[in-house]
Amino acid sequence: DMENYQGNAVVNYTDADTSALDPNVATVELTGMLTDDYTLGSAVTTMTDGTYVLVNTRAGKPVTNAPATYGNATGLSLSGDKEDMDKASVWNITAVDGGYTIQDAEGKYMAIDSDYAAMTDEPTTLELNYGGSTWTIVGNGAYLNDFGGAKSCASGWQNAAAATDSGSQWEIYEAKAIAGENGTQITFTAVGGGVQHPHETALEV
Repeated sequence: DMENYQGNAVVNYTDADTSALDPNVATVELTGMLTDDYTLGSAVTTMTDGTYVLVNTRAGKPVTNAPATYGNATGLSLSGDKEDMDKASVWNITAVDGGYTIQDAEGKYMAIDSDYAAMTDEPTTLELNYGGSTWTIVGNGAYLNDFGGAKSCASGWQNAAAATDSGSQWEIYEAKAIAGENGTQITFTAVGGGVQHPHETALEV
């Protein structure tokens, strides 16, 4: 909150959105790089907007934004370990009308259809359904599935058995970015006599 601040301040944040900052109150300089390191949080049973890791329970691996194929299916790679995640396996989930969008760290959207899962520039609404112990992720009636049981490719499976198939079950964990040397340094310089906005958030992170 910079409304009554006079002077300079340096703050470290993992991620920063300065679009709400009023230049009449303070100027801001960003230096450094966003961190690539995350720590695994708790498994979730309800969904709120945030950053998550999606782990297929049968494969025991998270889905990433890297492309993969299995037979004739186009999909996304199941690889790595949930404890050793990076930007390829973390997803920003946001509630929208009719469901959720799932975005990767580059801002692309996960899209799911029959025999298909990929990243797209266009927002795609998906269903996230919690069944008491695991989640299903659905697009256009197709369930994101450990396709063929290969434990390497997640693609959409549209079948009467898909909803209860073990390959369609997902655990969703919070992913928390680690601030550190690779974080973004934000330097504020307050403007003397600046306009006060007592009910306005100067910075969202």
